[in-house]
Amino acid sequence: MVFAGFAGAESLGDAVARQNNAPAYRETVIGSAKVSGVLYNINKVTLSKKLYLPDALNPKMISPTDGRLVVIIQGKAVNEGAEKASYEIPRLVAGNGGKNEPADKLYCKRAGKTSLNPMECYPFVLCFLVSPDLLQGSGLLVSDGDWMEPQTAMIPLSFTNSTTVEESVTLPDVTDNMFDVEDVPNAVEPSAASKVQEAKKQAEADAARKQAEKEAAELRTRMLEWELDSKMRQLESEARSLEAELNRLERECD
Repeated sequence: MVFAGFAGAESLGDAVARQNNAPAYRETVIGSAKVSGVLYNINKVTLSKKLYLPDALNPKMISPTDGRLVVIIQGKAVNEGAEKASYEIPRLVAGNGGKNEPADKLYCKRAGKTSLNPMECYPFVLCFLVSPDLLQGSGLLVSDGDWMEPQTAMIPLSFTNSTTVEESVTLPDVTDNMFDVEDVPNAVEPSAASKVQEAKKQAEADAARKQAEKEAAELRTRMLEWELDSKMRQLESEARSLEAELNRLERECD
């Protein structure tokens, strides 16, 4: 006899088997670029006419009235280098080459500090307001933030005429106030371990090469100094011999 509601019910063993056979979670990455050891991964890009932030300090709606669209980019920055590094807010480069600053600085409600040790990551969410005709051919410009000679890279954004535009997007767990963020330790990205080890080995090799070059330069300098000193002694000896010869000739003339 089968009781109503129990036909085809899953057993505990079935649940365990389903869990064991479930495919491993793999984070979707639709674009990436690395600058100065920091890898910027884009996980999701959304176009919308409106963006609602329910968990902002004061819940707000970002809704341009001039025909521009809201470009929402979610991703993560991972320090794959051997040294401490910082996350820098990327900028959007429109199809006409113009650089757009984020329309509003957004912060994940739970996020660590933007200063990243090796293997640490920082989640980010960006909001840009861009004219629709400037989206094709656009990209996200990432930089290491150096004010003298910044290293930069571009992540292409694959917008086409068929890209969907949402009427409205709600983004929970995001705020526009940095003081409304629960400061948690930066998450560690295990997949970055091999890259960090490679970076450390490369840094050690570069340091050894620079030390060898420094020692070789110092040796060349000492050799030049020795040669110059030897030449000076030789000239002084020749000068004394010449002076003695002049004195002898003066005595003969007298």
